[in-house]
Amino acid sequence: MATFQIKVLERPAVGVPGGFASVNPVVTTAIGKFASEDVKVGAFCWDDPEVEGAVKSCGSKTPADKPLGFVAREANTPFCAIDEAEAFVVPKGYNVSVHVNGDFCIEVPESVEKVTKGTRVLVDAVSGEVVKTEEVGKEGQNIVDTGWVYATSAAKGEIAIISKH
Repeated sequence: MATFQIKVLERPAVGVPGGFASVNPVVTTAIGKFASEDVKVGAFCWDDPEVEGAVKSCGSKTPADKPLGFVAREANTPFCAIDEAEAFVVPKGYNVSVHVNGDFCIEVPESVEKVTKGTRVLVDAVSGEVVKTEEVGKEGQNIVDTGWVYATSAAKGEIAIISKH
């Protein structure tokens, strides 16, 4: 049975996490990668130092450990409904296209009140989660600058566009 609609948008949706946000050129890593664990789509990924050619959804406890790139939503994983959680995960063992340049959609996490156009995209190197801009430089934090910037502003739970060229 279908669930009752609880939200109506006044304008078309920007996109879904990991979606391509423009027709501008995109660049992936030169060598193909695969998931050594379930990898989140619409998020950043890191090289897995224990498995050659593999990536994982979080880095290490070293703030200098920058993410390898961004995981876009592509049709190279098992089919499922667009609203299922599995639609936003690359299962262990599947190919992962790791993008190092381009324009993509990302969901602003509930822990971040809002993001502002032109600010840097920062992630926690341990959890892989996007964090607030003002958290950079805090003592004991493992915050990493991804090299990407927000191309649009958005509030928590909304879709923002990130860019790197």
